[in-house]
Amino acid sequence: MNEIGQPAAAGVRRTGLRPAAFLAAALLIGGVGCAGNLNEHGNVPKPKEVASIEIGSTTRAQVLTRLGTPAAVATFDRNSWYYLGSTVEKFMFFDPELVKRDLLVIRFNDDDVVSAIDHLDKDDGRDVAVIARETETRGRSFSLLQQLIGNLGRFGGVEGR
Repeated sequence: MNEIGQPAAAGVRRTGLRPAAFLAAALLIGGVGCAGNLNEHGNVPKPKEVASIEIGSTTRAQVLTRLGTPAAVATFDRNSWYYLGSTVEKFMFFDPELVKRDLLVIRFNDDDVVSAIDHLDKDDGRDVAVIARETETRGRSFSLLQQLIGNLGRFGGVEGR
């Protein structure tokens, strides 16, 4: 018998997805495609490696051997090494979101021996205000038309000067 109580036709079967099942499958497939992507950047040494660095006795060469090359070296004093790593999540077309940031700072004294080790994370960061101004230049400003007309006759080679 079919749904309304009438006898079903012999040899006829109902096949196909019901609309609700089709909609659920489409939403599931679409949702998987929208999952966020996590991207890791940089290199922060493991805690066990950092624990092997002793303040007051480990040298610069030993730090280089144990932790590898730092991501950055301080510009002016050259006695601070920075190991930086971050995790950023990108979800669909939205702006990327910083999930995690770790910064390991190793400072050396004048004898190339470790004097301090600092750990910083994204909560220790500060926002920097960006000023969107243009630097004024000397001289005249030309429109596109003025530039094109001004170049007429200047297409000769070295001999055309």
